[in-house]
Amino acid sequence: MGVKTMKKMDNPAGASVSWEAAGPGKEGGLKKIYLGPNLKGVLRGTVFLNGLPPALEEAIRKLPVVAELVVPVSNIRQANRELADPDSALSRFYRAVESNKEGE
Repeated sequence: MGVKTMKKMDNPAGASVSWEAAGPGKEGGLKKIYLGPNLKGVLRGTVFLNGLPPALEEAIRKLPVVAELVVPVSNIRQANRELADPDSALSRFYRAVESNKEGE
């Protein structure tokens, strides 16, 4: 069994980009981006490759609606349009997470 490593790098636009070594059970290189409000250990705009970090998995466990705000990078334009529409499901998910954040 190989050792998994994670490297973090901040890009000039301020979004954090994370890479995790591929391992068993990973999603085959699908890049996903978190579009929700900042959470403890997870910033809005963070891009993930091959899975989610423990902090985000824990947030999803505590508040499952957080998972709705993790979208494939290829869908970011549509997701941003939905976030701009206050009546969209994605916008309602964002507000639900924002109102249920713990001590942040």
